[in-house]
Amino acid sequence: MKQLFVTFLSISIFYAACAQNYEKTFLVNKIDSLVNQLNASGIPGGAIAVVSGKEVLYKKAFGMMSLEYRLPNTENTLFNLASVSKHFTAYCILLLEKEKKLDLDEDIRTYLPNLPDYGLKITARHLIHHTSGIASSDNLRLFAGLSFEAPWDSADEFDMISRYHQLNYTPNKEGNYSNSGYFLLAKIIEKVSGMSFNDFIAEKVFKPLGMKESIIYDQCGKVIIDKAYGYKKNDKTFTRMNSDAESIYGSTNLYTSLNDITIWMQNLLNPPIGEKDLVLRMFNPSDTTNNGDTLNYTYGLNVWKYKGIKIADHGGYTMGFRSQIMFFPDNDFAIITMSNNENIDNYGLMTKIADLYLGDKLIPEIKKDRIEMKPSADILKSYVGNYRMPDGMKLNFEQNGDTLFLIIPGAPKFVMHAESETEFFLKEFDAQCTFNKPVNGKCPEITWHQNNHHPKGYRAGNPPVLSINDLQNYSGNYVSEPLNVSYPVIVKNNKLILVVPKNFKTYLGIDQEVLLDCVDKDQFFTQRLGMLEFIRDSHKI
Repeated sequence: MKQLFVTFLSISIFYAACAQNYEKTFLVNKIDSLVNQLNASGIPGGAIAVVSGKEVLYKKAFGMMSLEYRLPNTENTLFNLASVSKHFTAYCILLLEKEKKLDLDEDIRTYLPNLPDYGLKITARHLIHHTSGIASSDNLRLFAGLSFEAPWDSADEFDMISRYHQLNYTPNKEGNYSNSGYFLLAKIIEKVSGMSFNDFIAEKVFKPLGMKESIIYDQCGKVIIDKAYGYKKNDKTFTRMNSDAESIYGSTNLYTSLNDITIWMQNLLNPPIGEKDLVLRMFNPSDTTNNGDTLNYTYGLNVWKYKGIKIADHGGYTMGFRSQIMFFPDNDFAIITMSNNENIDNYGLMTKIADLYLGDKLIPEIKKDRIEMKPSADILKSYVGNYRMPDGMKLNFEQNGDTLFLIIPGAPKFVMHAESETEFFLKEFDAQCTFNKPVNGKCPEITWHQNNHHPKGYRAGNPPVLSINDLQNYSGNYVSEPLNVSYPVIVKNNKLILVVPKNFKTYLGIDQEVLLDCVDKDQFFTQRLGMLEFIRDSHKI
């Protein structure tokens, strides 16, 4: 009887193992099929890895690392992680804090005294969570009219940040992505440790984990063996991008291979005992803004829910390279894609893989069925008017009979479809609007719902009608001394025009002549650049 029981138990274990192996083989084949769709002959490609617990479930390099020399990408090819580098920088900061060499809540000028006095305390914690208010250096370079293909090193970066004293907002009031912050974190690491950032991360992270190929590109022209070249497809041909010109670090420029990055992913999914608390902080938002809102951007990672499952992820982009990393910490699962082809949709590929792996653990997105109704004409009339949003933009609602229209500058009219007397939605894109109860026949406030954001807008007056003389009063040459650049404002064909540097066309596809549409006194809306306000001094602009 005992022998029979042992036999049945052995058979059960055998079949369970077979079933598990079959599921794994099926999953790997499905992933391989998705990756092969990107693997066209003779074009730049990338590398992808899927990690499940301590096991590398899937790992593959594809495409060419160099079109000129016909060299293929391999598991040893190094790719620029771009902004995916940020969570490495945050990890290094946490290591220094753990060693009590750094206080996240100390003024950053304690460590970097050559920074300007902003008049307000800015801390490393603010830099980590993008709440410092310090302008992003890439935006400063853009507005300064500089080329992203000209040499730019850490000295240039620090000088640019130091010269521009104005904060975008009070520290910790809100979050606004800033590459400057993570560069400054790297400089703090250098100051506190007495080592270069490259040496510190090599000694404290790469070497202990056995990441033998990873390196920081911190000097223009630095030779990196087995580095992929970055490309972008224009029409039918690929152009090699000048990704070597910029050698700033902390925010970008960590080069790593498929072999190394899988080690890193396994380390975060299964950290050693002494670092578990550190990694938990990276995966679990706890810091808040001044008004108490929890910051979902933690330590170089965005933490949110993907179809009901917690995800910590980040994307990266620099000329010629794309990267994306996704951790599903509660499911002990992670994915990385790195490519030297700007045209590859890394994010789309990874969500398909996540859907395959997580399967029935995912909560399907249920689309709400919206049933239209017709509010009375009097109700619609109370909603007519302009509403000022927090970013300065105005939403204008007009009524025609029993229909309410949304008017946005530079866009067609949108019909507002009612599902109740106060709730309206659009069919052209996923957005809704809630109108507050009218006061004296007019709605005082709206709430706009889009992309999980719910900003409030308040009733404002009609935009002023400007004469030619009014427009001429705004014309002139506006100079930014910190950025060493001037912006002409001209009147052309009875319209007010802002003339922007040529690099706006090169990098953003924005024409040099930008139409300024007046929405309030001295305030103008632009189609791609948001709101622009003219400041008066002694009644002059």
